[in-house]
Amino acid sequence: MTVYGNTYDFWHDIGRMSRQTDWIGIRRAFQENPSCETAPHMFTDEVFDRAAAGGQVDILQEMIKRRYKLYKDEDIDRGSELVARLAQYHADTAMPAIAFLVRGGHADPDSALCKIAAVGNLDLMRKMEDAGCHPLNGNTSFFLSFFNGHAGMMEYLYDRGANLYHSGVIAGIYKRRGELSDQSLAGYENVLDRETQKYTALYEKHVLYTDTLDGYRRTVQGGETLMQVAARAGYFSHVVEVALGNGSSGGVTVDDLYAPSEGGVCVMSVLAARQELSSVFDPRLWAKDPADLQEAFNKLETINAAGAVDITPVLSEITRLRLQEQKPKRKFVLKGP
Repeated sequence: MTVYGNTYDFWHDIGRMSRQTDWIGIRRAFQENPSCETAPHMFTDEVFDRAAAGGQVDILQEMIKRRYKLYKDEDIDRGSELVARLAQYHADTAMPAIAFLVRGGHADPDSALCKIAAVGNLDLMRKMEDAGCHPLNGNTSFFLSFFNGHAGMMEYLYDRGANLYHSGVIAGIYKRRGELSDQSLAGYENVLDRETQKYTALYEKHVLYTDTLDGYRRTVQGGETLMQVAARAGYFSHVVEVALGNGSSGGVTVDDLYAPSEGGVCVMSVLAARQELSSVFDPRLWAKDPADLQEAFNKLETINAAGAVDITPVLSEITRLRLQEQKPKRKFVLKGP
């Protein structure tokens, strides 16, 4: 039996035992020294990390009871770093520890999930999900799988609710397109096709007898307006037709285009990701109020689509349409013989 009168001696010895993977020895040391704390220190950090890598959850629990804590400040998030390291290098043994840390609120798995998505490791992502980590802690994981061309990971994350219209995806399409591989674009097209099929069914269910913009503004399901559903189904052209027709109660507004759904997706982010922004910048939609057009154009920056549209020819066409509207009509009088 070894009773320590000095805490540093205790830490030094359990550190040595952890390097030898002597988990039984560490448990015995804890049992024989109930008053020795394991507050955060470079010695206790080593023990905690090695025990986590070995899946020794009971040792982690005991250390936390004895005042160990995964510290977090502006520069370091020990919990996030540890989970990322465990997932990358010790996935075969550390999953019980990852589950304990995440479910107990001791560590944030975001960094690990992003790294896994970036390399497209589906098996490891499934293990992380089984350990209690939702793969969509933030939508950065989908963007990283998209940017690195991992079609299978994109499908997996889409099935779990990934936002296909993440601002990072839009930035990739318009600002970093030259860096995207064919696999990135093809994989994204595949999930967009699935999205279109899903929302087409929803759109067809609710669009019947809708012939005004107010009808498209109504909420139909999941906090989404029919206009937002139309965009996600690839039918925004129907909204344009209604806006230009006699059945329209006013025109399309900037709020219509940029107001987010409950899920945080707006019409413009959908159209930008689908590369269908030209349908919004139809000069006929904005001829009555070019100021609204300018506002809609300026706000493209908020969804990372600045520069995606050349507004100059649109403004020129609006000027032509307005002049044509103001031009007096000539009256012809037929004179008799």
